[in-house]
Amino acid sequence: MSDSAQRLLALQTDRSFIVQAPAGSGKTELLIQRFLALLATVELPEQVIAITFTRKAAAQMRDRVLAALTAAAREERPGQPHRLRTFELARQALVRDRHLGWTLVEQPARLKIDTLDALNVWLAQRLPIASGGIGAAHIVEDASEYYLTAGRRMMQQLGDGSPGARALRFLLEASDIGAGRMVTLMAQMLATRDQWLPHLFGANESELRVLVERALRRSIEEDLFAVAQLIPEATGRQLVPLLRHVARHAPKYARPFEPWLSLEALPARSVEHLKAWKGLPELLLTGQGTWRKQPAAIGFSGQFATLGSDLKELISSLSDSE
Repeated sequence: MSDSAQRLLALQTDRSFIVQAPAGSGKTELLIQRFLALLATVELPEQVIAITFTRKAAAQMRDRVLAALTAAAREERPGQPHRLRTFELARQALVRDRHLGWTLVEQPARLKIDTLDALNVWLAQRLPIASGGIGAAHIVEDASEYYLTAGRRMMQQLGDGSPGARALRFLLEASDIGAGRMVTLMAQMLATRDQWLPHLFGANESELRVLVERALRRSIEEDLFAVAQLIPEATGRQLVPLLRHVARHAPKYARPFEPWLSLEALPARSVEHLKAWKGLPELLLTGQGTWRKQPAAIGFSGQFATLGSDLKELISSLSDSE
């Protein structure tokens, strides 16, 4: 079945088209023909822009357009019908070229056939800095240092009273992490912005809250699952009475352990039981994140020294299994 009518239709420069066809069916040739057809209608060759995904594809297409223009300039008429159409369109483009003095064959760099990244840089370099331009910008393969710089500059704005600064201050206070760690997290977010930026546009505050809380819940429960997998069933049975003991007999330290007063076993790995799970590191680790060596400090002294010995033995077995 011939598709010549559809191919001819796609060369109408006052209309837009989506072309879908199998590999090897001539889509690139059709794109080159449309590019040449458009060159014959503009005042400057830079007004016609073709975008590809890779530098290799852009270079190949530029070479083929230039080859078509060169063949037309030499009057090298091809024998194949589809090549003949390319030849005729190239001749029409050359008429425009000579009339306006483009000299495309001698200056092929004026053909705007580029990757999307290259086009974005080209546009940005031509905008005034006051209008959002970025001057002598260039594409880098590893942008991690730039992400860190952006994070540090954001931290420097903490005191300016802007909505962003207030939100960042709240985040710092709520997460209880240092500025350095926050900068690292911001850099990691910037590196994956293609995953979360689309969700910020078109959503209202309540929708965003639901979205963020759902993601946070999933992240927390994945971590709880990983923790629970590390605790043997027998160890879990040993932990529960120790956790309940601190809640009952160490008022100074009881708050993180209070959820265990109503538990008989390790709780479900869900956000609803997060406070209970937070009691585990309070029992087993020091404030510096090392294994606890002095159980007496959290209510295991005097008449409860035996329980303290049980805790020390449990911690010893856990540290040995690291």
